[in-house]
Amino acid sequence: MNLRSPQEVYNEKSENGFYVNKYGTEKQYYYLYTKKDKCPNPPRTDGNFYPSNIKNFVPQMEEDGDTNNNSNDDNNGNTQQQPQCQPQQQKRSEQLAQQNYFHSGKAWNLFMPHGTTKPDNDDAACAVLVKTFIEARIAVCEEGAEDWFTAVRGGNDSDDASHSEIENIQHKCRYIMVALQHALDKMGDGLTTWRECCEHALNAMKLVGIKYITCAETIERWHMQLRDSGDEKFPHPNPQVAAGQIVEPQFFVGCPTAKMMFLSHADELARKGTLTSEALADYVNAQVVPLHLNEFNEGKDETEKISRPNFLLSFGLGRGRPTMHQDENEPQEGKKNISQETILRWMKLYGYKWCTARKHYYNDTHEHPLTLKARKLYIHTVLFQYETRALRWIQIPKKDADLLRQQSADGKQHVADDAGYEYEAYDADGNLCCYVEFNVDDCKSFQQFMLAENKCGDKSHLFIHAPKTLVKQWCEAKLFDEKSTPTKAGYDYKSLDEANTEMVEVHARHFKDDEDTRKTLHESMRENDIHFGQSVRSPLLIFGQDEAIYRQYLMTLKVWSGRGGKQPQRPKDQGQGFMISAIKSRDFGFGYVLSAEQLAKVNEFRRTQRQEYSDTDAAMKVLGTCLKKDLERSPFVIMFDYGNSAEGYWTYDRMVLQLEDCIDVLDALHSSPYTEGNAAQRHMTLVPNTQDKLVRDYDYAFGFD
Repeated sequence: MNLRSPQEVYNEKSENGFYVNKYGTEKQYYYLYTKKDKCPNPPRTDGNFYPSNIKNFVPQMEEDGDTNNNSNDDNNGNTQQQPQCQPQQQKRSEQLAQQNYFHSGKAWNLFMPHGTTKPDNDDAACAVLVKTFIEARIAVCEEGAEDWFTAVRGGNDSDDASHSEIENIQHKCRYIMVALQHALDKMGDGLTTWRECCEHALNAMKLVGIKYITCAETIERWHMQLRDSGDEKFPHPNPQVAAGQIVEPQFFVGCPTAKMMFLSHADELARKGTLTSEALADYVNAQVVPLHLNEFNEGKDETEKISRPNFLLSFGLGRGRPTMHQDENEPQEGKKNISQETILRWMKLYGYKWCTARKHYYNDTHEHPLTLKARKLYIHTVLFQYETRALRWIQIPKKDADLLRQQSADGKQHVADDAGYEYEAYDADGNLCCYVEFNVDDCKSFQQFMLAENKCGDKSHLFIHAPKTLVKQWCEAKLFDEKSTPTKAGYDYKSLDEANTEMVEVHARHFKDDEDTRKTLHESMRENDIHFGQSVRSPLLIFGQDEAIYRQYLMTLKVWSGRGGKQPQRPKDQGQGFMISAIKSRDFGFGYVLSAEQLAKVNEFRRTQRQEYSDTDAAMKVLGTCLKKDLERSPFVIMFDYGNSAEGYWTYDRMVLQLEDCIDVLDALHSSPYTEGNAAQRHMTLVPNTQDKLVRDYDYAFGFD
C-alpha cells in the first residue's frame, strides 16, 4: 500500500487496517486501526509505515502505551491527556497479528455465495466459514471431474448429454479445483491474488497436457457461476433433460409404431439379460426400418417410391460425413442403416442405463399384504369353485352321519359337528330322503372307503340348476357369498326343452354359510320344484407342480465313527445333483404312470393331432426345434442334471414344455370324438389345437409353485 505524504491529513480507514489521523497541533502519524474506545500512542519518529514493517510497529505501540501511561508532551512541554479506555481481555494489536487475508471482507465477497450475511464483529468466524466453503467447493469439483453429472443441477448418469458437453463440465471442475486449492494454500498471507491463483491453475493443467482454455478470466467467470448458483452446481448443459422433458426422435414422431417395437424389444432383451446397443441396432435395421419403409411406399408408383437412404434422411438419420474434398453444404448420400451411436442415444433417452452390475437376492414376498390378499382369494377359488367340480365328495344318509358325529367310548369324534351339508334328494325308489354330503377329507374312514373302490371321491350332488330369473332374485336377496356370485362361479346355459330357457348352474357352497340363508334357499327351491343334482359339466382334475433339488451328500450330517473315534473322509462338495419337477394329483397320485400301450397311444396322438409346441420360442430355446418328439417316459415327473456345465436350470421355458407334454397325455387318454347333436357332449370342453374334433372327458386345472 502506498500511503500519501505525511503533510496531508486524512480521517479515513484503509483496506489493510491503516488509517491517518492528527494528534497534537503539528505532527501527523499513521496508526493501525483500533476501536474508538482506545486510541494508540504516537510513534517515536515521523514517517510512513508500510505492511513490511508492521511487525516492528506493533511492539513499539505496546511499549509506548505502557511507559507513557496514556499521556504525551507537546512541543511546548505541556502534557496532553489521552482518552481513557476500558480494559480489554486481548489487545487489538494481538488480534490483528493473528489475522490473515481470509479474515477480510474482500475474501468474504470473493468466495462466499452472493447474498450470504457476514457475522458482525467476528472475523474469526468469517475466516472459518470462508475456508469451509472453499473446501466444500473443492470436493464438488473433485467429484464432478470424475462423474460429470454430480456437478450439474438435476443431473444423473442417464442424462442425454453430448461428449463435448460432458467434457466442458469436467474441465470446469478441474480448473476451479486447482485454483481453489492454490488459493487455500497461498492467499492467507495476502501476497497472492485470486487472479494469480487462476493463472497457476492454467499452468498446472498445461503441465499434464490439458490446454482447454488460455485465459485466467475464464476460470474467474466459471467460479462466479458455481459460487452464485445457490446449490454449488453448474446449470445442466441440456435444459430440456434438466426439466424432465423427453425430446422424441423424429423417426418415432413420424412412425409411432416404431417406438413401440423399439421399446418392447429392448424390454424383452433386458429381461433375458442380452440387451446391447449392437443387438438393438440389428433389430431396428433388420425389422423396424424395412417394415415402415414398405408402409410408406405402399400404394405408390415406382417413380414416387423413395429409397431406404432417402427414407432415413427424411427423419434426419443416416447422414454421411463429408469427405475431405467435399463441401459440407453439398448434398450427401445417406446411409442405409441407423448407426449404433444413435441407437445408444435412444436407449439412454428412454431410461436404459449402462451401470455397474450389483449383487442381488430373491425376495419371495410371501408375507406381502398384496400376496396375503391374493392368497385368500386363491384359496377361496380352489375350495368353492374348483373342488365343487372335482371328485372330492361322498354322500351318506343323515342317520349314518349323525352316528359319525357322536363321540365314541374313548372320547373321539369321527366327524366334526359343523362338517357336511344336509340336503333332500330322491333315492333309487323315488322316495325323498335326507342326505349329508361330506368332503373326503372330513373323515379318515372316507378316504379308506374311496381307496377300496379305487377312486378318490364322487361328484358333488349339491349343484342347483335354476332359471336365470330366479337366480337374479337370489342375488337381489343377497343370498350368495360376495366371492362366489353367479357372475364369478356360476355357469350359464340354455335348457333343451322347447322354451329354451336360460339356466344358471350354481352350487350350494356358493351361498352364505348360515341357517337363515339355507332355510330361505331350501324354501325357494321347494316352491319352484327345484332339487339338488350333479353338474352338467365334466369333472375337474386339479394338478399341482413343484420342483426340488437332490444332492448326493446333502443328508450326511452324521456318520458312524469307529471304536477309536475315527471318521471316514467326507467330500468337500455336496456331490452330484439332480433337479426334479413333478406334477401330482389326488386322482392319479404322484406323477402319472403310463403303460407301454398308453405311451404308444400318446405318441400317436402327438404325431397325428399336435405336431408342434404352442410356445415355439421356448421349444427353440430348450430343444432347438418346435416339432414334438415321441415321449420315452411319463412327462409328469422330469429329472435332469442342473448347472451351467450340465442341462441348465429350471426356467419358464422348461416348465411350459412340461405342461404341454402333460396335457397331450391327458387329451390322448381322456378324450373322445365329438358327435354332432349329442346332448351329453354339449357341455363338454373341446380339445384345442387338434386335427380332429375331440371333446375332453375331464377339465384340467394346474397350479404351479
